[in-house]
Amino acid sequence: MSEQPIALAVIIRTGRYSGQRYRIFDGMVIGRGSQAHVYLPDSKASRRHAVIAVGEEGVHLNDLSSHNGTWVNGERVTDRELQHTDMIQIGESRLEVVADSVHAPISDAIAPPTIVLSARMERPPTLDEVESEQFLTSEGLPTSLEIESGDRNAASVALTKARHYALVVAVARALGAGLRVDQIISRSLDLLLRVIGGDAAYVVLVDPATGNLIPHSGRGQDGGDVQFEASSGVLEWVVKNRTAVVSSNATEDDRFNQQRSVVLLQMGSFMAAPMLLGDRVLGVVQLVDNTGRSGFSDEALELLRVIAPVLATALENAQLIELKEDTIEQLQLAHEKLIDTQRQLLERERMAALGRFSSGLAHEVRNLMGPFMLADLLRTKYPEDSELQEVTHLMTEAYERIAAVVEETRQLTKGELGQKLNLTEGSMDEVVHSAVRLAQCDARTRAHNVSIDIPEHADFQFDVGRIKQVLLNLIRNASDAMVEPGEITVAARYDVEQDVVLVSVRDTGCGIPEDQIAEIWEPFMTTKGQEGTGLGLDFCRAIVEAHEGQIRCESVESVGSTFVFSLPLK
Repeated sequence: MSEQPIALAVIIRTGRYSGQRYRIFDGMVIGRGSQAHVYLPDSKASRRHAVIAVGEEGVHLNDLSSHNGTWVNGERVTDRELQHTDMIQIGESRLEVVADSVHAPISDAIAPPTIVLSARMERPPTLDEVESEQFLTSEGLPTSLEIESGDRNAASVALTKARHYALVVAVARALGAGLRVDQIISRSLDLLLRVIGGDAAYVVLVDPATGNLIPHSGRGQDGGDVQFEASSGVLEWVVKNRTAVVSSNATEDDRFNQQRSVVLLQMGSFMAAPMLLGDRVLGVVQLVDNTGRSGFSDEALELLRVIAPVLATALENAQLIELKEDTIEQLQLAHEKLIDTQRQLLERERMAALGRFSSGLAHEVRNLMGPFMLADLLRTKYPEDSELQEVTHLMTEAYERIAAVVEETRQLTKGELGQKLNLTEGSMDEVVHSAVRLAQCDARTRAHNVSIDIPEHADFQFDVGRIKQVLLNLIRNASDAMVEPGEITVAARYDVEQDVVLVSVRDTGCGIPEDQIAEIWEPFMTTKGQEGTGLGLDFCRAIVEAHEGQIRCESVESVGSTFVFSLPLK
């Protein structure tokens, strides 16, 4: 009997999985089948090509009646005792027997070792390669001859691969377009737990800028969110090696048993696979089983290895869609800002033109208004004529308002409107009646019934002339809003709690569409066509806000509009 002082391992030296290391244990199968413990994607290897036996007689390699035979150190063998430095040849694959780094008797190797499958592809296969028999066999599919010969194991493998294909198609459909990143991850975790099993599933994303791992979410078997308990050491190993891994007991796994997080979490069986997209790793998906059951099989890992890139593609598409949506939103905001800037520049230019015009107009108006001063002479000469007194009073008041409007226009164009208020003690009752009298000089206002509802109240300070201008504008707007004779109501009430007076002008006109209410306050915005300047409501707002008050519009189409403004009593 050969005495073996240390444990042995085999290292794959050729092919896609070159460098993968497996510790030898009793019953280790080497072959092309997905059930093999040492998986060789070699078309010249049988599905169960050879098996390693460990016993009192040492470590023996036994050929399992393979088609192309098993070779050790260049010699074809059926049963051969293995020694350190032996070279095994199976098909076109070569495996080296080495002393394992863990010094322990082989008889102590009770639990099967971790199964590792590489998830990395050097390049996508071409169409010619996909159609070849070699590509299919390299992916673990049975050959046509194996299926035609009635090999039950080959049929079982084909059925398993078909189920995997159907599951991958279902996952790809479930993670289709239209889902957000969070939705894709949430749905994928549910699908993985349902299809593969386990107690919990986790997704960790890789920060593209720093390469750091960012925990995203965890899901339990019951469908609820769970606290993230994946080992960062395991995940970093998976990202670094771009390798899908399954471990029946992480605390005994030579690669991970020194990880502090593995020890603290007492991780049992787990699987992890990188979400690969070309040469980039977008993240890692991991399933954990801490129940003490048999854990995950290499078939389950193979399925996870295939699903993980599908998940990566879905995530990439969702991220691109979200980036596109964000870009479109930013462009829309920039476009709106540009339009607003252009509008402001246009308004400033129009204001500047209006300012130049109003300055010249003021000079001409003052020259033409000289005859209005005859009203004072008539009022003094005929003090007993009450009708003449009323008419001359209206003429004088109109003269004062014309001069004030010209001055206010000049101030508005220079941004000075409201900066110089002439605050005096006044009565809202007197201002409202005076404004109504002036408005009714216009035939359009006289066509409607104007009513006043003003309670008595002590005087308070405000700019009488400018508030009268606000009322005149609102009353005239109300008149223009009604084609047929209607009702105009000017009302005021005092809000003691807020210490303000609320003044309203209501009409029974056509109303204003809801989507246009915000626009009516903009300069030069008018619904009167050539008859309006679009400055009236802008005047009103500037004057009210200069009094530290507020103005608003309430309107219903085909019912009427109500303009309300507030003025502080103190």
